[in-house]
Amino acid sequence: MSAEIRREITLDENGTEEGFLHTANGRIWYRISGKDKKGTPMLCLHGGPAYGHYYMEPVEGFSDERPVIQYDQLGCGDSDRPDAPDLWSTDYFADELGDVISALGLKDFILMGHSWGAMLAMYYMVNRTQNGIRAAVLSSPIASFSEMGRNMVELIKELPAEIAEAVLKGEEAGDYTSELFAKGKDMIFGKYICRIPPQEWPMSLVRSMTEMGQQVYMTMWGMKMINCTGVAKDFDVSGQLGEIKAPVLLTCGEYDYCTPSACEAYRAAMPDAELAVVADAAHHHLLEQPEAYCKAVKEWIGKREI
Repeated sequence: MSAEIRREITLDENGTEEGFLHTANGRIWYRISGKDKKGTPMLCLHGGPAYGHYYMEPVEGFSDERPVIQYDQLGCGDSDRPDAPDLWSTDYFADELGDVISALGLKDFILMGHSWGAMLAMYYMVNRTQNGIRAAVLSSPIASFSEMGRNMVELIKELPAEIAEAVLKGEEAGDYTSELFAKGKDMIFGKYICRIPPQEWPMSLVRSMTEMGQQVYMTMWGMKMINCTGVAKDFDVSGQLGEIKAPVLLTCGEYDYCTPSACEAYRAAMPDAELAVVADAAHHHLLEQPEAYCKAVKEWIGKREI
């Protein structure tokens, strides 16, 4: 454990512990559900960057068998939000993940991440350590931001031609003011990101979107919609996937912009990996089809006897 980290428990009842990890940069909120269960603990990493844990509500479904640990990366959710744009980087969040693992005393666990969280999990495993990671569940993973941008362009070209042209021209010019661009953005979200109608979004997703850590997101991702222009723009672990030795379950939605074909390529590059594609779902497949998602993960964990 890093010397400067202090664990403050604010709730400990009915098998749930909540609290804060006090670090040199601020307080990191965490929660452990199913604390009394005997299965291998699962540490869950939210997406974004800076979406917070709220929309990850379905992972609580794993706490009937094992402890499920969630935390909000610094700068979002219920963690502190320091004004520190120079702090935010992939390396910072990888180091933060290592500190959380140490502070919570995790020695043997499943590392789970969604979207940016899956990216962070992969980066941690190939650039920090795989010690203690018994298995990984990588949901809607992105091994390369540049590859994701190219895939997204191809998906946008499947929209009506007039709308696709407006979106791609707006992205290139940095002009997002046209009605056609706004219509295209809504179509992209509804087709490739979350297929739940906006008026039916669960409050957990609404909260993640409306309360996201803007400084972290804008620093890491940048101003554009399709292409990353922030400090994480060069993120690419595609050439290191063969170094991941732990068994891996990859998941994605049928219509995910982290496409099934991209995830299949990741699966093939890893020594011990399987892929589960969730039908009638997109990037937020764990939230769109929670029963199918949890069933796929539980069956894989059970088959692997983890």
